[in-house]
Amino acid sequence: MTVLAYSYARFSSAPQARGDSLRRQVENAEAYAAAHGLTLDTQLRDEGISAYVGTHRRKGALAGFVQKAKAGLIPEGSRLLIDSFDRFSREEPTEAVGLLLDLTRLGVVVIFVSSGKVFGKQSSETDLIWAVFESGRSRRESEEKGRKVADARRTGRTLARETLRPTTKTGPHWLTLGADQKWKIIEKRAATVVEVFEMKAAGLGNATIARRMNAAGREKPRSAIWSETTVKEIIANRAVLGEFQPHTRIRRTASGEIIPPPQGERWPSVPDGPPIPGYFPEIVEPGLFERAQAVVRSRQNPNAQPRSRHFRNLLIGQVVCGACGGTVGYHQSFTPPPGQEHRTTGALRCNNINRGACDNRHRLRNRDVERDLMPFLAALSAAQAAIPAQAVAVQALARARLERAALQTRIDALLDALEEGRGVSGRLTEREAEADALDREIARLEREAAIERAQAAAPDWRDRLAEIKVQMETAQGDALYEARAAMSALIAVAVPLGFEFRDGLLFANFNESSPTDRPRLYYGGDGSVIRWEFAAGGPTFDQVKAAV
Repeated sequence: MTVLAYSYARFSSAPQARGDSLRRQVENAEAYAAAHGLTLDTQLRDEGISAYVGTHRRKGALAGFVQKAKAGLIPEGSRLLIDSFDRFSREEPTEAVGLLLDLTRLGVVVIFVSSGKVFGKQSSETDLIWAVFESGRSRRESEEKGRKVADARRTGRTLARETLRPTTKTGPHWLTLGADQKWKIIEKRAATVVEVFEMKAAGLGNATIARRMNAAGREKPRSAIWSETTVKEIIANRAVLGEFQPHTRIRRTASGEIIPPPQGERWPSVPDGPPIPGYFPEIVEPGLFERAQAVVRSRQNPNAQPRSRHFRNLLIGQVVCGACGGTVGYHQSFTPPPGQEHRTTGALRCNNINRGACDNRHRLRNRDVERDLMPFLAALSAAQAAIPAQAVAVQALARARLERAALQTRIDALLDALEEGRGVSGRLTEREAEADALDREIARLEREAAIERAQAAAPDWRDRLAEIKVQMETAQGDALYEARAAMSALIAVAVPLGFEFRDGLLFANFNESSPTDRPRLYYGGDGSVIRWEFAAGGPTFDQVKAAV
């Protein structure tokens, strides 16, 4: 009777795929099958799948083979030919030997071709001891290899910080690594990236940018077409400024020892230290980058995407309800006449009204908002209300990040002590609570630092206002959309904390923490729908409006 044999071949990395691993494993199985008169099936392969964390056992081809055996689809007595034990498993011996015994109990005869070891229901104690030792050897080999690779990568990251030497041959799609081990700019791709940032800084949405890049036939990074996700990833990538953020999946103790992940899992990738400035060539000017980020911030709520080609709401994503804190959006009242779609109809109101979650039923006509926006922005330029004297948040963010790194070192040391049985759980809980609080503070400072950088990079208010005002008065079609998008982006930079809608008016505040011993000082003229807080002695709305 013909005996059916299955050849199982596995490798875990791309270099092995390019090498000789797969061919060697299959040829050895074919030779064994021919020598023993077996009918061989060579389709059972796990290519690029790790056996260290048991991926092949849970969802690989080997997992499928086990499920078929359990379902009775693999004839009893069938052979499973595996080149060596480390191709079968590199997990802990309990998992590796357990998988081996599961197969034999299902009637599969497992044969390790290189050693000639055969495992079936009648395997001896000596065979099982061999399997235990071999699985331990495979595990230790992987751990040692992982340690060496981790140390090499850590050394590479250290050298990258000290000398800016490239750690890999792969970089952003607009760069290539030259023979001299220096990054070279691919000019055509870099120009496309700069074009994306310019459109974003002008206030265009991701979908609009993607549509225009596809229409222009621009080369796409790693995908068939430009998409909103592609644009979003490019805009968020600080590599355009020359920064490189190393990442690692390795966890270490305070003394530098590697902490293994839970059985069957991998540590998630996390930043390894602060970004490295100057690692890549800079292709986007910092001011342009920050203006693009200001537009991104203005669109961060789910209701902040233009729903038509007219860009009706200049304050999209920048107004919150004073009653419930929800988003105030643009609501169309009726179909506007031709040529007046962008401003004469519709009103701002809280989006939570229709959801029954807010009782702020005030409505603010969009045409009244646009009537008062130009004088309002001109007043900001005259008083320089939103321009910080110094980068306070940027400096505080740097200090907070250093403090967080030091705190993590103390947490790692406490984890080591806890594993050694010392009573430090109370202190560990306290330090972890401090870390959570510090993470929240860092997130807040990152937002404020981004605002500071955007404000410092913003163009001159009066010149920019005059330019956009002319465009809005004379442009049509796509040009009008772009002008209104640019005005929306300028407002987001000018009023970084946005607007609050209450009592039927818009309030623009430039200080999150107002003194509690005095009322806020708001300025605004009769008939104006906008109020803003300046220092005492600032210009009144009527004074500014008369000068515009």
